[in-house]
Amino acid sequence: MKQSMAPSLVFVAVCVLIIVLSWIYFPDWRETQGGLLTLIGIAAVGVLGFLKLYFDYLKSFRDATKPDEQKPTPPTPPRNQLGNVQQVGSGINVAGNEVNVTVEAPKPTHETHDTLGLRSPDKTITYVPRGDIEEKVIACLRGGGVGAIVGVNAPGGLGKTELAKRVSKILEADFKDNYLWVDVGESNIEQVLDSLILKLNVPLPPNATEDIKRNEMQSKLKQSGKLMIVFDDVRRASQNLIQELQIPQNCAVLITSRVQDLPSVRDIFPLHRMNPAQSRQLFEGVLGETVVAKELKEIDELAEKCKYNPLLMDNAARRIRQETDAPHPVRNYLRKAERFGVVQVGGESVLAVFDISYNDLSEADQRRFRWLAAFHSTGFSAAGAAFLWEIDDGQAHGVIDRFMNLSLVKRTPDEEPRYRLHDLWDEYAGGLLTKSGEEEDARKMLADWLVRLFDEHYSDNPGNAPEVFFELENLKISAQWANERGHGNLLALLVTKPRNWLYNVFRINDEWLEWLSSSLKYEIDSPQVKANVLQAIGDVQQFRNERDAALESYNEALKLFK
Repeated sequence: MKQSMAPSLVFVAVCVLIIVLSWIYFPDWRETQGGLLTLIGIAAVGVLGFLKLYFDYLKSFRDATKPDEQKPTPPTPPRNQLGNVQQVGSGINVAGNEVNVTVEAPKPTHETHDTLGLRSPDKTITYVPRGDIEEKVIACLRGGGVGAIVGVNAPGGLGKTELAKRVSKILEADFKDNYLWVDVGESNIEQVLDSLILKLNVPLPPNATEDIKRNEMQSKLKQSGKLMIVFDDVRRASQNLIQELQIPQNCAVLITSRVQDLPSVRDIFPLHRMNPAQSRQLFEGVLGETVVAKELKEIDELAEKCKYNPLLMDNAARRIRQETDAPHPVRNYLRKAERFGVVQVGGESVLAVFDISYNDLSEADQRRFRWLAAFHSTGFSAAGAAFLWEIDDGQAHGVIDRFMNLSLVKRTPDEEPRYRLHDLWDEYAGGLLTKSGEEEDARKMLADWLVRLFDEHYSDNPGNAPEVFFELENLKISAQWANERGHGNLLALLVTKPRNWLYNVFRINDEWLEWLSSSLKYEIDSPQVKANVLQAIGDVQQFRNERDAALESYNEALKLFK
């Protein structure tokens, strides 16, 4: 009886051993829904092998106990009936003389959440002081100087813009709220000049050259008294803006840039990564001091894996914030990070916080996030996002709030409520949109929304429709895209529906005329739309005092109106 029970005991022991080892060494089984049942099922596959062993053993035993037959020599029992336990690849292998069972660890799966981002940071203000660099920048600007906060050790995410906002807030009383914020990005010097003129509401004469624009801008600035100007995210295309624009001496100028050798900038203030103490303060601001205190070792490890980059740490902390009900949220995040690896940022391998935050979004939210890359980097409104996402404005505000809680998007400094993708996230989202094959649809919907917006506010102005004023950059990139793709009808609508805004407010006549002329090269189905294009060309020519050409354009338009 004892001999007949031995295989059963071996079977039970092997199954239990497989389950216990897999449960201990592979925490994914514990995190996977129904993991224990799946493990038991896989282990039960070994039953077939053991049953065969069991019946073969019984047959040998019965044959051996027959009285009339010679008893065969019993088989030598294996020295280790439980077999050798070893890790094979991503699983566990239990190898014996008769049975070999391998249990594979489950493949990493993304834990998607339909409403990820509902929890805001623990503290309302999560800004972390960056040391004596703040006092140096403040002293420079109070003295009316020109200074630049320049990021080192990383391509972005060091907190240059946040530091500039902090300094601007501190200096409000010194400048009596008299300051301009200019988003530069990929803009060249001419485009930066146009942005300044637009913000200053400088009236320009017809046929204004670059020199005339610059002189008018300088005259307006001199009349503005003590003024602070922030040029945010200056890149190579505009690195000479100080010497090219010749900002008057009554203006204090602050630049934020990744370019470390900015010409004509007297004071350069290098901004480095955070130190461990600042990193811990950042995590406390988002997660709360209690959560951080419980997992100090894990917090320090996470900061090191993020290379002490403020943006990466903030992204990781805000993702962890959504799981703080769990016993060990930081440890759980680090496990997830091990499963999904690292990415290259500025030539360095850092924690793949972008991938983790993005992949944990629901499919609907992933699409919404990708499509934000269709907007210009200077920002978007909730109404524009709602149109692209095909939801109402209230729902769009809810999604944007969740994205802000995850540090995917942030508010712009504009007075109107506007948002933009966070630093580096714009490049990340752009790559995702291109790979998805949805870029054409996203940009088409953005163009359609702009046509509707300017049509609705055709006769308005910045006084009664300030939200329209901020859509110029989105209008520019949409017109450029429609021109490159040969969408004649759409391009014609994009440059005629905003006619009053382009003529009376924006006054970017050179670009406007180029778009209008380009649209005529393509097929325009509607005679009415084509007539509007010709009329707008006449408007530009009239503004430039090119009366004969304007009269000809108006006559061509009249033929189509009849």
